[in-house]
Amino acid sequence: MRARTLDDLSAFLRDDLAWRRKENRALQTLVHRSEASQKQAILRGAIASLYAHWEGFVKTSCRVYIEFVKLRKLRNCELSIPLLGLALKLNLKRTENVDRIDSHREFSDWLLREWQRRARLPDPEDVISTSNLNARVLKDYMLGLGLPYGADFEMAEKPVVDALVRIRNNLAHGEWQLVNESEYDQFVIWIERLMLRVCEQVEDAVANSTYRRGLTQLT
Repeated sequence: MRARTLDDLSAFLRDDLAWRRKENRALQTLVHRSEASQKQAILRGAIASLYAHWEGFVKTSCRVYIEFVKLRKLRNCELSIPLLGLALKLNLKRTENVDRIDSHREFSDWLLREWQRRARLPDPEDVISTSNLNARVLKDYMLGLGLPYGADFEMAEKPVVDALVRIRNNLAHGEWQLVNESEYDQFVIWIERLMLRVCEQVEDAVANSTYRRGLTQLT
């Protein structure tokens, strides 16, 4: 989806969030109404689905944001520091673990030549691609795109995000995993809260143009 305006981006993300929340709530109702003999089977399926929506929404939000920035056609010198890092990523790799002085000279020369030219951001799928969206990866995504990583994310790291990923991975590998119903209910509350925060952070970044460096920093 190519969001060219804030309204386009916000409508897309809100619609994407809405259907995911609707499905989560439907499965939660099914869990609560299920008989004891069926509850564990339904809970395991509900956990897998909840994680899928968590990973899917975060990836979608970050990718739409990168695509939005790419459509701005900004110069390297106009990008915020985190996004400039993405634009320079491939060329930065040339100097990793290289002791030759000339390799750094080559990169410096390239940077000066490209500084005022249009930035070439990587494809969103190449940046946002992991299949295990734990707290470490979430933080890497948020900070790597210049999005705030607030208190809600920090509070939920181990008891929610990492716990959900751990249970989901056990299920995905066919291991026996007893799922607690009250724990699942807390997962639903927190994951919906975190997905909304991600949505709001992306909307705010677009609304406030935080993907751009300040005018006083462009020289």
